[in-house]
Amino acid sequence: MARPEGIMFRGTNYVPDFGDPADPLRYSYIFRVPDGLTDDDIETVITAVGGTIVNEVGKGIPCDDEDGFPWTPRKLRFWFEGGKTVSIPVPVKDNIVATSNAIATTLQLVAPVVCVSLEGETWRNMIDKLPEPATPITTQAVTIANTPAGQKEQSYSGAMTYETDGTREVNKAFRMATNVENAPYAEYAGAIEACLVAGGALNTTNSRCPGFRSKTFDHRRFNVTMLQSRRVITGDDGAESSVQEAKSKMLVPMSSRATADIRACAIALRDVSATLCLGYRGEWDKRFSSKNPGALPT
Repeated sequence: MARPEGIMFRGTNYVPDFGDPADPLRYSYIFRVPDGLTDDDIETVITAVGGTIVNEVGKGIPCDDEDGFPWTPRKLRFWFEGGKTVSIPVPVKDNIVATSNAIATTLQLVAPVVCVSLEGETWRNMIDKLPEPATPITTQAVTIANTPAGQKEQSYSGAMTYETDGTREVNKAFRMATNVENAPYAEYAGAIEACLVAGGALNTTNSRCPGFRSKTFDHRRFNVTMLQSRRVITGDDGAESSVQEAKSKMLVPMSSRATADIRACAIALRDVSATLCLGYRGEWDKRFSSKNPGALPT
């Protein structure tokens, strides 16, 4: 089997974190084959994720899934001794630990796999992938007219019981933008509650420090682009201001791993009249196999 730049394969079984298992997505990917894997080994790895090789001799996809693509799939990255890695998409999240184990078992025929990382899926704007609203939504800005011009938005912190994409539940801190003290935007309060279904707390004062973002772990979250009516600087010297409509972003944590819960949160955020775009990033865990020992063969 020729491998000029990797083996291209396709699948029709990708279920997004928020997706409907009965309506999976099509995807394509180039598997960068580690030296030493036989043709049978390659088939075993690709079959483990439900893929089918479609081009054994060509270069496959002209571009990787980088900036410019509307979404990128969740992937497992396998780390070999010496630091080399290979990654492969995982279309179905429900059995991700077992899938990791099956792939690592094959890859270890080449060299010891010492660690597995999870790289969550990303969406620039998922609104078109959600069910249509019952009635058309008319955009209406969140009013923050009394905010001094140029002032940064406030934020508030809380804690949630977070279900990882593996097998664990952990206590995680979160921080979100707001326009009032120790509370979410009133317009988004109900939607945010739908995103903390696994347990969570708003206005929690004893959560971890605001520097909750870890270099090795990021919880899943939505990226809301909203329309605001706020005071902005208009004069060249900064002395003048006026109330105008402007875009603003807010990161909203998602505590549950369940597809139906994530979809319900997405719909609730979409249905807020101020929402313009709704991005998403799934869980990233550089030490996925450390938290889920079954991800690597014993």
